[in-house]
Amino acid sequence: MKKKYTGIFRLSVIFMLVASLAVFANLPIPSPATATPGICKWDYVITPGFGLPIADIVLNSEINRVVAGPNSRLLAIVQRTTVPPLILYSSGDSGRSWGTSAALGRAMITEFGAQTNVWDAAIAPDDASFWAIVTSTAAFGPGNLPIEVWITPDAGTTWRNTRLAGLLAAGETIRTIDVSPKYGDEHDIAVGTVTGTGAGRIWAIKSGGFSSWLAQAQPVAAGLGYDFFDLKFSPTYASDASLAVVFADNVASTWYNIWLRDIARNTTINWAFTTTPPGIEVRDPTAPAGASPNLLT
Repeated sequence: MKKKYTGIFRLSVIFMLVASLAVFANLPIPSPATATPGICKWDYVITPGFGLPIADIVLNSEINRVVAGPNSRLLAIVQRTTVPPLILYSSGDSGRSWGTSAALGRAMITEFGAQTNVWDAAIAPDDASFWAIVTSTAAFGPGNLPIEVWITPDAGTTWRNTRLAGLLAAGETIRTIDVSPKYGDEHDIAVGTVTGTGAGRIWAIKSGGFSSWLAQAQPVAAGLGYDFFDLKFSPTYASDASLAVVFADNVASTWYNIWLRDIARNTTINWAFTTTPPGIEVRDPTAPAGASPNLLT
């Protein structure tokens, strides 16, 4: 899969995901927002795992992913020269200090195994201790790829393997993950998968102990298949049961839509934007004729 999607979807589109959910009732196309002077400021924190054996020029950088949660919680996935090379770091004080995955609980060490990479992570927006992470697994397929999801309700002291890897098709890998706000006694976890051919899917699971992953209904457009690159639960998920999604088809375009869910049944009811199937097209204004990136270019 071409690396340009990481920049396109994680940086350029994430605001659209959050903003559109905040104004879901009217369903407008979101407009840019500006920061309030004196409130939104940039600063830096201590690099997780600063010093050797950081692999500073391997992959994108020494830090592959940073996730911010409530109550000063940060998670970082760091590229190292050790085994495994992708390690999860956690900070409970806004990055002033960090702990590695080896300090996040004995269950994580024994169940993950020494060769397991951590590829992605998400924190519940209303619970700094509830995390979901994407890992590789030695049990399914070669390549140490992102195909499994683990959840922890207590900041890494105990972990539950959700057993997604065994449900994925050959060549299907996880590209994005998110955790919903809490409703009742649980959270929902959703992932988007890619194959490079448009055979990706959205999967969802409830955090309750007896739930299992279910593949969700696809957006409808004749002859199109999709790979899913980013998704975000609504901040008012308990009342509107919606999730914003960015995906590319196997023909010519990238799309954005809002997924409307039946929370109780863990299924998709409908998609919000149906007048221009399969949603609102995401276009690159710098490309010729405003071309939309897709799986083929």
